[in-house]
Amino acid sequence: MDKKRKIAVVLSTGNIENDDRIRKEIISIQKIDNFQVKIFAKVNENIKKDGITTYGTPYKQLYLKSRDIFPSAKFLAFKILEMYFRLRKELKQYDIIWCADEAMFIFPLLIKNKPIIWDLHEIPQLFLKNNLTKKLFHFLERKCNFIIHANQYRLNYLIEQKVVLLPDKHFIIRNYPDRDFIKSTLLPPSYQEIKQWLNHSKYVYLQGISGSSRYPYHSIASILQSTNFKIVITANPIEKNIEDKLVAEFGNIFKERVYFTGMLDQLYTPSIIKDAIFSMVFYKMDTPNNRFCEANRFYQTLSFGVPVICGCNESMKEIINQYHCGIALKSDGNDLGEIKIAIKNMLDNYEYYSANAVAIKDLFVWDDKKMFELIIS
Repeated sequence: MDKKRKIAVVLSTGNIENDDRIRKEIISIQKIDNFQVKIFAKVNENIKKDGITTYGTPYKQLYLKSRDIFPSAKFLAFKILEMYFRLRKELKQYDIIWCADEAMFIFPLLIKNKPIIWDLHEIPQLFLKNNLTKKLFHFLERKCNFIIHANQYRLNYLIEQKVVLLPDKHFIIRNYPDRDFIKSTLLPPSYQEIKQWLNHSKYVYLQGISGSSRYPYHSIASILQSTNFKIVITANPIEKNIEDKLVAEFGNIFKERVYFTGMLDQLYTPSIIKDAIFSMVFYKMDTPNNRFCEANRFYQTLSFGVPVICGCNESMKEIINQYHCGIALKSDGNDLGEIKIAIKNMLDNYEYYSANAVAIKDLFVWDDKKMFELIIS
């Protein structure tokens, strides 16, 4: 029997179980014969812990002394450097090192004589600062076997900025939902409470709108002002100042028509998405990452045939305009009046947009073959 090749996935994430892209990537790798994976992670909880994920992958969660010394958002490079030195000996046992996101650049910088895959979930802003940081990226680019990006827009931007010099080393893996997500029948612990609160009412699905760059006020206010629909919002709650503004404007209507589920395991959300009337996804186009967003909430909604209203961000607008499975605004979501007009347009022509969304729902599904090509090449 052939010896299994071992892949170490090193990453910094809030919570291993809630990192949907990592979950999809690792499940794909585990389908390949003779490969096994282990996760080494810095997570929000700074304690040492070993375990197995719900998708069957062993992990080691690290305690880092530097996190006790430095504030949470400061001196990240020092923390990752400590992470590297704590893992250096153990990683020698692994055949391939998979580094997830910009913060893990220390690993391809220091690791020698091993295949390295660098998975950039976001545009690496650190390396856009000046010519010196670009040269550092060029060095890392030469050392890595492959560098992964979430969409072609992001790669094109890095080429335009002369950060990427070797485009043949770069690989696109879109952030589509996988079959496990689409087929999930899991119900969140609060499911009966949500159903009782809905009481058969129609609702709009919103996900992950807590940050101001996702226009939480505009998203909620436009629905409350334009429709009688309820709103179900998953992930973190909105900021208190935004909630206070909405309560001051809408009073009890806000409390009666808006439900916050809090953070949910990704595999719980299909039970909520699939029955929504439509969804909305906005990103303020103030950074390259936001402009060229690759939002799982956008694709997750489309994968259930639910139409979407989105901003003018190229990566979403291209799909909406090509398949007419929703409405793309001329703004990025900063114009409340334009959103309200789009909602009216959506409802006046709902059969059209809904039918188009249903027709293309199977186009945006995670492709294991992409991972196979990457790993075995």
